[in-house]
Amino acid sequence: RGLTAPLMALVAAVGVACVGAVPATFVEAPLTVFNTLNVRRDTLGTPVDGRKLAVPCGLNWAGQPVCDMSVLKWGDLACPDSSICFVVAANGATGFKYTPSPNLLKKINDGVIKTSTTVLRQPASVTQVGRKELFMLQALDPTKIFPEADDLSVCFEASATGEAPVRRCVEFYFASAPQRMEVAVNQGDPNAGGYKAGVFSNAAVTIPAFSYETLQFTVRTHDWNMRDMVDIVYAENNGLVRMDQEILEGVMLTSEMPQAECVGGMRGQDCVSRTWERVFFAKPKSPNPNVEYFVEFTARSRPRGWPGYAPDTLRAGDPMARVVLKVTNLGPRFMDNLYNSGTEGTPLENSTLAMTYVNCALHPRDTLLSLAVLVAWPAVVGRFNVTFMAGRENAPPGLIVHPPGDVTVQVNPPLNVRTGGYNLVDGHGMGNFGFLGVLKEVRFAWTPRRGSEGAVYDACFLVSNATNNIGMGNLSKPVYERTRCFKLATARCHYCSAPGDTLQSIATMYGTTWQQLWTANAGSLSPYDPADRYPLDPGMLPLGTRLALGPLYYAKKLDSLDSLSTRFITPMERFKIANPDLRADGVIEVGQEMCIIPGVCVQPR
Repeated sequence: RGLTAPLMALVAAVGVACVGAVPATFVEAPLTVFNTLNVRRDTLGTPVDGRKLAVPCGLNWAGQPVCDMSVLKWGDLACPDSSICFVVAANGATGFKYTPSPNLLKKINDGVIKTSTTVLRQPASVTQVGRKELFMLQALDPTKIFPEADDLSVCFEASATGEAPVRRCVEFYFASAPQRMEVAVNQGDPNAGGYKAGVFSNAAVTIPAFSYETLQFTVRTHDWNMRDMVDIVYAENNGLVRMDQEILEGVMLTSEMPQAECVGGMRGQDCVSRTWERVFFAKPKSPNPNVEYFVEFTARSRPRGWPGYAPDTLRAGDPMARVVLKVTNLGPRFMDNLYNSGTEGTPLENSTLAMTYVNCALHPRDTLLSLAVLVAWPAVVGRFNVTFMAGRENAPPGLIVHPPGDVTVQVNPPLNVRTGGYNLVDGHGMGNFGFLGVLKEVRFAWTPRRGSEGAVYDACFLVSNATNNIGMGNLSKPVYERTRCFKLATARCHYCSAPGDTLQSIATMYGTTWQQLWTANAGSLSPYDPADRYPLDPGMLPLGTRLALGPLYYAKKLDSLDSLSTRFITPMERFKIANPDLRADGVIEVGQEMCIIPGVCVQPR
């Protein structure tokens, strides 16, 4: 009996040593608590580590704060306006510690954001959780959040006596909704001049749309947070418009840009201009005049690396841009590719054709081939002219235009005997359903010469009536004129061999050595070049052999012709020969593209 007390004490001591202190554990399950007004509310539990929390509170076009939602709720637990709230709950916790990120701490010290915590209670009728606190982050002045509205996070620790604390972090984001969407249309009324490319309007734009003629327009939006990622999307609300689908009658809408891009910037970097744009193409295929279709676009923003939402319909309050296409059959049309017509069609307005090398023809496959301008007239009303505007400023020198030729159009797609309707390929209607008019083809060819390296020319074609007095009963047809301009560019630092050229003669022409050229052209530059030409025979070059003269270089800050000449062991005269567009005073701009023909012979590997 005398040993009972000491033994019990020993057992107790051993028991304490075996069980130890209980570590804190976060509770993620929903809770029932009393809020700060002592009202019972259901709320979500502790957010998981790395949770991203956002509040749609930003700036409008005038720079004024705009919050799309009056409250952001964590379950039924309402937060004040412009705030983000969440509950931290843990069993076994004796206290919580919050650590803001450097940028959040700066916003707090600047009085832009306020944070607070409130201890919450639970009703006696529910299963109790240890410690519970409400963490609130509130934007006091949203106008000062931007542009540094990212890198806002807080880490919280739950500590227990005798145990290491457990830790989680959440990220915050104050969304800056896109504002003021605008549209610029590169197509206008042929009788009234219409819209010019680059002239943006924030109002709905109505334009005449010609059947089977592709229209190009640019949609822009603005976002105050330069670190946002912005998407401009087509909001489908019209059954006669389809995105990326060929249809029999209606409008086919396409875009070569998978997503919007920052104007003057690069994706993945800060958008300093705060302006984003995406180019779309629309082709109406209705044969009926005066039919109208409308195409609407909206925008969404998100921080880089956060998941986004691409809507298929417009919602109340969304920014919106609208283009109304009014189908007309008056006047001529520039056509792109038509089903079964055997031609590539007219290049789109303001588009840039593939780079062309000095002494190489515009068409990459064959020097005897040429590209075409397709022109359709709505009815047989007499003759019409297609003219290359050679006298226009910045016209490509030496462009050759062939006489117009007729093109046969298969008006309807092949009839499907089994269904009794038109053939469908992969569910999409093919063919030239409802096409009306006379189609002419004007082929052109162009071969740039030395001295045009780096130049970009504007090739413009004009189509018009031959006369303004074409009799149609008691009516006369007025004069219609349309223009279509696209760009022809000459590649820098490339050359195609002319008759009698050798590696030595070309090297002498550009102030280098034939060994340098031979080393720089170990393989073909184009898939259309015969592989058996390489390695090159220094004594004989087949006509039209494509050659690289050297690498391209983009000028950086503090670069000068003198410094580049020293760096690349390249005489100044060689710089001028390879870059005929250099300014006479030798000044170069940051980002300017230049051809560098080094003064050393790189050994083949």
